[in-house]
Amino acid sequence: MQDPAETVDLSKETWRVFVYGGCVSRDTVAFADPQAYNLVKYVARNSLLSVGTDARASLPELVLPSAFQKKMVDLDASGHLLKELRQMRGVDVILWDLNIERSGVWRFDDGSIATNSAELKRVEGISPVLENARFIAFGSEEHYSRWCAAATMFVAILKELELKDRLLVLAPEWAVRDIHGGKNKKVAGKSIDFYNDVFSTYLAHLENLGVTILRLADTTSDPDHKWGSAPFHYEKTVYRKLDEEIRIFARKNNPFDRGVGDFEESPAHVLS
Repeated sequence: MQDPAETVDLSKETWRVFVYGGCVSRDTVAFADPQAYNLVKYVARNSLLSVGTDARASLPELVLPSAFQKKMVDLDASGHLLKELRQMRGVDVILWDLNIERSGVWRFDDGSIATNSAELKRVEGISPVLENARFIAFGSEEHYSRWCAAATMFVAILKELELKDRLLVLAPEWAVRDIHGGKNKKVAGKSIDFYNDVFSTYLAHLENLGVTILRLADTTSDPDHKWGSAPFHYEKTVYRKLDEEIRIFARKNNPFDRGVGDFEESPAHVLS
């Protein structure tokens, strides 16, 4: 039997996508053909460690410059990602990248957790609150142990929802150099090699759980990227390759034609 990807013109299909992650997933969808993906939901700046905890009682009122930023911090604080997923059983693909995990998390006295996102740190009155919380750094033994336990539970729930086979983790390496040959700077005082090495251990755990990982090696970044220079803001060929692989994955896991449906929340071009 022929591979479906060899017999179907993937460029003519529109896939319903739930994006859970950050720059990698967001930018791949945003830079693709506008007809390629129907964005059902976009959840950003939410560590997997915050899922299922409720940190709202430990945080001040969440006042932020944009409605999008407030929405993401609200969701992270409430820990309601799984509630969102339970409403998305009609999606064709769940795209997940682990970039936000690099920021670490805050654990409060009641055991609840909030992601150490740039948006959280912009909340008025947050500094004294975080002084009384405990920081758990990405790559630390505690972070890895907690994250693996959370990932095991997360994947089990996706399986119950019949969504596990539609989960694709985007994991291109962080780029050491940009398209001009310049060396990318450290991130939060850590080298790019550090992040690539540590992320590989987290991804290995997901692979052991049977999750599909899309890796790309020898990537390059674009210093003129829409969102600025960073080792995870790639040049266009990286996004084209990711886009191509996502479509092939979607076709293999959705063998029958599917309508666009009524799930769309926002068009891909407004991702921010």
